Amino acid sequence: MYDNYAGIQKGGTVATAVRFAQSVSLKIQLTSSGLSQIYPPLLTIKYSGRLTTSAQQSSNPNLDSANAFATSTSSSLMIPTISFTATYIKDMSITWIIMIVFTCVFAGVAFCAAFVKVWIYQKQRRNMVIDLKVLLRLFIYTWIIWSDLNFIVIYGVAAYCYLFYKYPTSVFALLPNQMLDQLYFGLQLGFTLLGKAIDIAFTLYKHCSHELFFIDFEKSRGTLVSNRGRPGSTVKISIWRTIQVAKEWKRLQQHTIIRMPQTILFLLFLLYGCNAIYLATEQPSPTYLSSQDGTNAVLRFAIVSTLWISIALAQYLYYRLFHFRFVKNPLWLFVDLCSLSNISLLLLSEDCFGYYIHGQSPHPHADADFRELYEYLKNEKENKVRNRGLVDNTIGNPGDPCQTFEVHLLPATRQTYNEKLNLPIAEDKMKKNLKKGDLNVASPDNIASPELEKRPFQQQLPAEVNTLRLHDLFSGALTRKKRKLHSLALYEAYQNLNDWLEHMIQNLKRTQIMDKMTTNRLGFPPDLLTEDRFLNDPGFGFQKIMMMGCELQFMAFYILLFGVLDIGINNSFITLLIIFIAYLVIMWLRSFFVDRNIANKTLIDERFLLT
Repeated sequence: MYDNYAGIQKGGTVATAVRFAQSVSLKIQLTSSGLSQIYPPLLTIKYSGRLTTSAQQSSNPNLDSANAFATSTSSSLMIPTISFTATYIKDMSITWIIMIVFTCVFAGVAFCAAFVKVWIYQKQRRNMVIDLKVLLRLFIYTWIIWSDLNFIVIYGVAAYCYLFYKYPTSVFALLPNQMLDQLYFGLQLGFTLLGKAIDIAFTLYKHCSHELFFIDFEKSRGTLVSNRGRPGSTVKISIWRTIQVAKEWKRLQQHTIIRMPQTILFLLFLLYGCNAIYLATEQPSPTYLSSQDGTNAVLRFAIVSTLWISIALAQYLYYRLFHFRFVKNPLWLFVDLCSLSNISLLLLSEDCFGYYIHGQSPHPHADADFRELYEYLKNEKENKVRNRGLVDNTIGNPGDPCQTFEVHLLPATRQTYNEKLNLPIAEDKMKKNLKKGDLNVASPDNIASPELEKRPFQQQLPAEVNTLRLHDLFSGALTRKKRKLHSLALYEAYQNLNDWLEHMIQNLKRTQIMDKMTTNRLGFPPDLLTEDRFLNDPGFGFQKIMMMGCELQFMAFYILLFGVLDIGINNSFITLLIIFIAYLVIMWLRSFFVDRNIANKTLIDERFLLT
């Protein structure tokens, strides 16, 4: 493709200059009004020129002087390479307008749904005052719900581009190849990822800050008898059962259904081992898997998202429908461990709302040897002991076997909870300050004041015992000297709270324990007048504050993170490796702060919680 006639000077026979096409591009734009219709194609030719003295002449004697210039593949420096490209585009403005409309509509829907969730939150904490904390929750819930809805829109647009481009019966859709189109898609991904990041941060905060306490129902076996027959000291109750249950709870916090390492590994196998990544090439054929052509970012997002969701869904269905039913369920195993250990667990995710696992054993003692334990289990199998449930626990009466409950407390109950837990620590701190000669200390009157009792537990504990500091991530556990400062006060607080909670559970009325109504199943708490409420929760609602209950949120976050990074890196393999590293960092941070929270809230030294 060259012109050696225009370079012939007047009166001459040989061209002194040659013009040639350096690049040729064909642009075909699909109309937005009809199927298989295009605008007139635009052919763009970029010319360049060169003197014939710098080019190679043809040695073919049959060519006339006008055609004496000839191309040659053996001299690339003299004769440049000619490139040809064809671009097929479509005006995506209508698609982006529809997407923006959906975004705005979903923002309104998210605000309304967030308003309902905030109202439920206020009902759960039994405080209808609108404060900064409530407004912050409204903002967070709006972002979270909007990001969930917008993720569906983004995935729908990517799947639409793939299906109607790869499987066309007629030319209906083309890829968003223009820079502006990719910018719109990237912005949608970025804002949605920001919303999911807020969701993940808020979820991790709830996992690391909720209240929990292990209630020991074990009774002493009596008093020891001295050599002369005189009564001695009371037989102590072992703490090791509580420590063992706490260690199992700590291990259960990291249990997941969707296994991230296996998911990433299988995803890489499908993408690069089975060449599924080349389904994202810009060729309009689902069977064209050539590695020579580049891939499109939107198609890559559609392929990876579909495979990721499919792998995660397969794991979820396997564990929920088969493994947990016919092999083993870690949640049920933990409840059984609580029953055998005679330990119950109270979780408070909000001020007056939480969950309760009833682990009071139907047997006389949990501190038993192997033979006693065998006899206890045999009697339970033969229905010679009371039911493990919380209601109608009499021998021979099947009662209600439910052992997991939603808890709705009165503000006075939560105030008593704080008082039992905080007063011994505050009194101990006051005594130590008095010994140091510090007169600016709290008196017994303001220790028991409503202002102190209403504060969250984590704000009242001494800083060296409960505060989570950034340098703790790198300095390890607290020193033994700091832990010993309040050891006796912590023991007294533990014993006071354990005795009070044990008395409260054993004196529950039948009217305080009920099944969930339809409104309760939708998340609306019951109205409390004078009594606390325990709602049967056989679905293990407490898993919401565990990794097992929020895996879909993390999956959506990682998929969106892949979409944003893949646009910039343009390499799915490296992007998935970065996501796996991010997963390891997030899990390490979560494990660190969750372990600290368990140790601080249960008053068990974290050095006993090694797993």
